[in-house]
Amino acid sequence: MKEKLIIGIIITILIASCKEEHCPINDREVLLNEYRYQELYKTDTLILSQIKKNDTLSFIYKSGKDTFGCSFLKSANSDSFIYFLGLKCPLVAEKKFIVDNKVYCIQKYFYDEERSVDEESSLFILKNYGVLVGFNDGWMSLSFSIEYDCITKQLIDSIIRDSTGFFIRRLPPPPFPDSINIEII
Repeated sequence: MKEKLIIGIIITILIASCKEEHCPINDREVLLNEYRYQELYKTDTLILSQIKKNDTLSFIYKSGKDTFGCSFLKSANSDSFIYFLGLKCPLVAEKKFIVDNKVYCIQKYFYDEERSVDEESSLFILKNYGVLVGFNDGWMSLSFSIEYDCITKQLIDSIIRDSTGFFIRRLPPPPFPDSINIEII
């Protein structure tokens, strides 16, 4: 997995070093919230650069001179997939959320590396902004969220609180009732 991350970062840096056309939301500060055990663990500031080259749109998140592992590429002409850590990730769902009487369409992409275990992840992306939420489907845990402004903060909260199956496609089993006694023989 670390090799894939390093390869993804190298590809992102190579693409970023090519002749580029900067997009309207460029070199923008965003907040990265990292989670452990479903609790907020750490918050950090990143710089987001969007670079358009031909029909490819690159979203590059940097902390100082380091590139954050969630940088990704997508076609400027199609939303059917993104490239994340060098893998083609299909669009698996879309859902509309309303914030301040405006409709926002969130796209859910699925990352799954063949012959690997517990890396399956869902990336929730707002077009023209970038990644909002990263969720590890293998561990059924929230990995990170990225806030761009107060609107995206509300969208992140709406995604995480979603109970329709858009956020978590396999709901965990219900807890056992307290009244059940189990004897181990």
